[in-house]
Amino acid sequence: MATRAANSIAQSLELPRNAFSYLLSHGDLDIEHAGFFEKLMNRLDDPLDQQAMVHAATRFYVLYGDLFRTLRSDGVRLAEAA
Repeated sequence: MATRAANSIAQSLELPRNAFSYLLSHGDLDIEHAGFFEKLMNRLDDPLDQQAMVHAATRFYVLYGDLFRTLRSDGVRLAEAA
């Protein structure tokens, strides 16, 4: 997803790819993580284990996104707001 976003933004703004090195490096990590998850899932034979793994991955995905959604643009950290 990060790689696709970087390429799309670079093309629409006519900026060089090296302007998106941070985003592109995270896209590479996304690919590695997906490969790791696929190998892990292929090792699980029990459908309940597979279901638990998918559930956990889904929850972590949501929690990770929530982490960024809680950040405020004015620089106030979550701990200070509590």
